[in-house]
Amino acid sequence: MLPANYGQDLNSLVKSGDLAAENGNYFGAAYFYKQALREAGNVPELHYKMAEVCRKDKDYAQAAKHYEKLVPHFNDKYPLAEYYLGNMQKSCELFLEAQYHFRNYWERNKDKDLLTVKKAKREIIACEMAQRMLFRPVNVNTEHMDTSINSIYAELCADGYHDGMMYYTAVLPEDSTLQNFNANIYMANQQKQTVLLDSLINKHGKQAANPFWDSISNVLYFTLSGNDYPAQIYRSQKTQNGWKKAIRLPSVINKENYPSSQPVTVHFDSVSYILYASNKPGGMGGYDLYYNVIENDTTYSRPYNIGRRIPDNSDFAFLVDTTSIFNSPANELTPFYDKTDSTL
Repeated sequence: MLPANYGQDLNSLVKSGDLAAENGNYFGAAYFYKQALREAGNVPELHYKMAEVCRKDKDYAQAAKHYEKLVPHFNDKYPLAEYYLGNMQKSCELFLEAQYHFRNYWERNKDKDLLTVKKAKREIIACEMAQRMLFRPVNVNTEHMDTSINSIYAELCADGYHDGMMYYTAVLPEDSTLQNFNANIYMANQQKQTVLLDSLINKHGKQAANPFWDSISNVLYFTLSGNDYPAQIYRSQKTQNGWKKAIRLPSVINKENYPSSQPVTVHFDSVSYILYASNKPGGMGGYDLYYNVIENDTTYSRPYNIGRRIPDNSDFAFLVDTTSIFNSPANELTPFYDKTDSTL
């Protein structure tokens, strides 16, 4: 609570900020709190209010600046301030500073059964990995595709060039009324010539998306969904005569009435895996990452949740290190596999 000797103007500014924050106008709230800080000076409560609305407005640098005013002297009064400070610094790519605060928060609260404590422990590992990645830059040239691929609508889910070809999803209007849009999968070559894949893959009335081309098995994995049909993963073999009929993957992957999406395949030693995201029952909350061993074209092992501990003797354990950082309640993640060093 602000001291009673503060003037009416200051209290009005704070109340205006509180009202704006309650209504979700975090930018407006930050404006009022900033004016209040100018008048009142270094007041912890105002710094906390300012930090909170900046965080919710995704102004991470400003949020970190105000959380820093509270850590460590006001950790008892604002117990989450250091946790959020770590998050803000991580979002600003200050990984060592973020790791320091995540570790402090975890050490101070490790005996408590709190989700933020569990997340802080994972973030300590994640910041370590991110810092290492800063010293392993990849020499990549980013090229903006021209209008042969990009339009004023949505082009997404591109699977980079394999054998000179790229697969991607385009969400385009069905007709000139611009009332109905449909997602279809296209193929483009290095000359940026695009081809709409045929009806064996793009189905009328269905949304075709998330293509992944497995160049080893010559199989395109993708998803189909509809208004009353959640995303399900399909595969289609490419032969010299064209595409084979798309096959829906079995129930160990596609749980009825639950979406499965973002398929990626991994070939490691003599074992092949399919990774994907799903919110099917038995997960850790929200969308989780899963993998199944591909036994043959039609048979797959049971699903394994990547966020759960993987047995040390599992072949897949060599692919995933510190796996607990991946799945957590309410997180929705897309699997990505780096073929250069066998890591997710």
